Amino acid sequence: SQEITTSKNFNYSISKPYQVVDGKKWYISHGEEILAIKQAKKNFVLQKFSGEKLDESQRNVGELLPKTAYIEAIISMSNKETFIFYSLWDKKNKKEQLFKRKVDFDEAKFVGKDERIIVVDGKLSGRMQGGGFMFSGLKTVDKFDFHLSLDDSKLLIKYRLKPKEKNDDLNKDIIGMFVYDSNFEEIWKDEVTMPYRESKMNNIGYTINKKGSVYMLTEVYKDNSTRKFKKNGELNIDLHLMKIESADADIEDSKIDVEGLILTDIGFYEGQNNSIVIGGFYAKKRTKFFGPSAGAEGFYMYKLDEEGELLANFTYEIPTEIMKQYVSKRTQKIMAKKENKGRDIDAGSMELRDIVFHSDGAIDLIGEKYFVTSSYNPKTGQTT
Repeated sequence: SQEITTSKNFNYSISKPYQVVDGKKWYISHGEEILAIKQAKKNFVLQKFSGEKLDESQRNVGELLPKTAYIEAIISMSNKETFIFYSLWDKKNKKEQLFKRKVDFDEAKFVGKDERIIVVDGKLSGRMQGGGFMFSGLKTVDKFDFHLSLDDSKLLIKYRLKPKEKNDDLNKDIIGMFVYDSNFEEIWKDEVTMPYRESKMNNIGYTINKKGSVYMLTEVYKDNSTRKFKKNGELNIDLHLMKIESADADIEDSKIDVEGLILTDIGFYEGQNNSIVIGGFYAKKRTKFFGPSAGAEGFYMYKLDEEGELLANFTYEIPTEIMKQYVSKRTQKIMAKKENKGRDIDAGSMELRDIVFHSDGAIDLIGEKYFVTSSYNPKTGQTT
């Protein structure tokens, strides 16, 4: 494998010592300032770090959340407006609730009273957490999802209503959407019924643009089965981009032609100039697994305008020499034997971690395999 050396051409500085706070930690940055929010046993501790050496410049203590509250997210907008969002189940009235607590970024302290912003009748879907003996104490968490626009000026808060029926062939997902601006003024809200049954579609991701329009990326099965592939090996999934502009608006549904590629990993982002970028890794043939465990032969990217029309697309096959880096000598020998026999080789277990947009229009697609990062820039043609 390639030998990695550390550059000696860099400078560093060390801040003044400060008291350690144990507990859950969240970090937010604006410019060269960092705000740390730490949940200790008896209170919150908010620490501000600033200056050339990032010395601790502010330290304040704030009260804890209600005992049964769960922190769903800590979000900071483009104008430094920062909030802790937490959910609280109203058992008596059977209502899901979302609250926000405002944080003054500059002063590193809580301000005002907690405000309830969303109330939903009945339970929401989420992730199960906890549970001791015989699964006692299980509770649903991560009931709300949060998505910021590329410029951090718009925020989408979404949830999924728990289906009344347990039959996916009968249910259509109902997704709650609340859109806010950077001052946390509500732009629009709605509960949107999906156009396909649960068994027919699989929602991959959501994003929001600076105009407040919400986009959903969805896989839709071509037939009535839930198989990724047909018996003849043909891919049984279409990729759809759906757009919701405002409350009560019709869903704009457009299909994306993936040209026979098997998308083993999919990333979904708002791009520059209101574009939408879909990117990740692909394979050209059916593999035993589907998803990040499948073999990745290369990068792909689709760039669409805000109406879902394709502007540009490309695929880039990962060079063999890149695949051979950071793997054992035994794996390198196996790859070499496959090459000698004319067989395809792939970089398995690749996941897209981020897409970076540069001011000159270049884009970096950054992927990860067992914590080893690689990226491809389609404008420069460089792979690292």
